[in-house]
Amino acid sequence: MDFDDTWHPATHPSGAVLPALLALSDMLLSKPSGLDFLLAFNVGIEVQGRLMRFSNQAQNIPKRFHPPSVVGTLGSAAACARLPCLEHTQCSHALVHAMPLTACMERCR
Repeated sequence: MDFDDTWHPATHPSGAVLPALLALSDMLLSKPSGLDFLLAFNVGIEVQGRLMRFSNQAQNIPKRFHPPSVVGTLGSAAACARLPCLEHTQCSHALVHAMPLTACMERCR
């Protein structure tokens, strides 16, 4: 059985964000509080949801693209930028660096 969370339009938000946040929090010298971790997690989920909600490509998803490979990467980048409370410019850089990865993952699918 598949217990991965999902919603409509379909994506699996936790599958991308949670592992990235767990790895980052393990690497940080100053460990984040539970509240900071949950806030970062929610940022990642929210980014994915908004990207899916406002995407013209989200209709008839199985024929178009696999959402976690696109929105999951950006959601993870946003969450990982939020966890250490990066500045606006640093957050923008994190998202910009995640963009080529999403394109590569989708082309290689």
